[in-house]
Amino acid sequence: MNLFGFESSEIDSALALLLEVSVKATFLAIAFWGILVLFRVRSVTVRHHVWSLVLFSMLLMPAMVFVAPAVALPFGFPSYSAPTVSLNSSIEDGPDENPAAAFVLNRPPDSAGGPIGTPDEVARSGFDDPAVGMQAGAVDVTLPVVPAVDPVELNLTTPVRGSFLLLAVAVTYALGVFLLLVRMIIGLIQCRHLVRRFRPVVLPNDLELPKTPATIAESDDLLVPVTLGLWRPMIILPTDWKTWDNSLVQTAIAHEAEHVRRRDTWVAFIATCNTVLYWFHPLSWLLRRNITELAEQACDDEVIRATGQRTAYAEILVEMASRLATGAQRYQPTGIGMAKTAFVELRVSRILDSNRPLGRRLSSLLSAVLITVIAGAATITAGLSPAPAVAGAQEAIAAPPVALTVAQPVTVDPPSPTQKTDQEPISGRVVLEDDSPVPDAEVRMLTWTGNTRYKTTTTRTNEQGEFRFDRFEEGKHRLAAYVYEKNLSSRTEMFKGDVAEPRRKTIVLKLKKVPAMKVTARSAEASQLIPGARVRLTWSDIERDYLTDANGEVMIRGLTPATWTIEVQAKGYAEQVHAVNLSGSETVEVTANLEPGAELS
Repeated sequence: MNLFGFESSEIDSALALLLEVSVKATFLAIAFWGILVLFRVRSVTVRHHVWSLVLFSMLLMPAMVFVAPAVALPFGFPSYSAPTVSLNSSIEDGPDENPAAAFVLNRPPDSAGGPIGTPDEVARSGFDDPAVGMQAGAVDVTLPVVPAVDPVELNLTTPVRGSFLLLAVAVTYALGVFLLLVRMIIGLIQCRHLVRRFRPVVLPNDLELPKTPATIAESDDLLVPVTLGLWRPMIILPTDWKTWDNSLVQTAIAHEAEHVRRRDTWVAFIATCNTVLYWFHPLSWLLRRNITELAEQACDDEVIRATGQRTAYAEILVEMASRLATGAQRYQPTGIGMAKTAFVELRVSRILDSNRPLGRRLSSLLSAVLITVIAGAATITAGLSPAPAVAGAQEAIAAPPVALTVAQPVTVDPPSPTQKTDQEPISGRVVLEDDSPVPDAEVRMLTWTGNTRYKTTTTRTNEQGEFRFDRFEEGKHRLAAYVYEKNLSSRTEMFKGDVAEPRRKTIVLKLKKVPAMKVTARSAEASQLIPGARVRLTWSDIERDYLTDANGEVMIRGLTPATWTIEVQAKGYAEQVHAVNLSGSETVEVTANLEPGAELS
């Protein structure tokens, strides 16, 4: 059958080849995932290199299967080059017989190209009229050779139905490739238009910027800094970058310059091409997402190493993500952006984790070793072939004909659809370190819903120290308990409460002593206490705003050992910012001597 200029056998071979390389790429990815887990590799740069090389191997696998040396496997898997023989129909005529009652599997044609089966076997058909079309091999289907055949149900229209099924699969695959290719081309055109409309910028001389071959420019079409370009990379800033302070500009450019040094735009482009070719394979999308996430983490580590400011960098990252979330009217083109909302939660947690070692750049030697190992593994994987099946085929060819009988159709009832159940509650207990229950403790649930902010839900424990959340939004949940007046909390790191899942039956939040902060607001000019001054935590997983009392003081409890940044504001005074380092379970006193200044809005 001819399908759009291609023979059905050609389309069958192409789709079978695509299936084969998909299976082999999956084998390769699972193997290196197991190696990373076995050796507990935590370095983001090593993992990024490994998965990038697996990505390149997957994209090149269709060509590699033709040049890689064959490697025999002790078992079979889908392969487009399996040996085949022909199935020749032979129909016994009888009043009570199904016309498709008997089929004979015969040996393949001899070297002289003669017909399949003997003339006597061919003449067994009960239809003598040539116009009926059931003479000498009218039904000819290629199948992989097997040593034995179980009874199967066959139909005389199977070849025709198979051709249309083949057409449906081919058209579906081609349509998916076409749509994703159009999407990629539109993204590239947007990038090209953006590059043509850029304006060069003049940066302040006092900025300490890394050396980079990229051109630094600005554009009205951007919300956050991005890196574009393959051969001539560019770092493009939003037009309002001039209103940023120098530390923000320096951090943004340092992050994007690291993307340029790592050639992440090339890797992102190749990952996009891979998803176009393998759009049906979950591995292609998983590789793309994982590589993008690891690239951002590697650039984050380099910025932290250069600046040493974890908290300030986390605040900048959330600010950039907020711009994307609130700027739907402006497009974000294809490129490497500083803040992708899908990864903000994980990146912020890693940035604030001071116990985590920062990733380091790979040496040339280690990079060469990884390339050699993964390239060798990919070549071996591409050459894998089910050799024992060939031996079995030779035995089947030499064996006598095997009769295929028609089995009666079996009706199988479809499984009933899964019933949706109501949302399960999240419940647990709050206890002290000696496991005694804590009544009237506040329990806060932080829910990350994929946007740039957490949703907060609170409740209090009963007399037995038990709590329960019946209604909450879908997302990732973390729980923390507080008894503020006693400086007790169940979490010792910001945004690191206990992970909560509805199916988790026992959640126990154990309270521990945590640090606190006492802030006093004074007038620097008159040395008077300022009641009603606002003290704001710039980055916090608890309440952000607090007001000073009649004595100009306020106590902020439920904090963690870390560096906390506060802003002190009062009407008629200039704002002051303090970075307070807390440790252990101490209470640190901070005095803000406010100078006369702008009115508080």
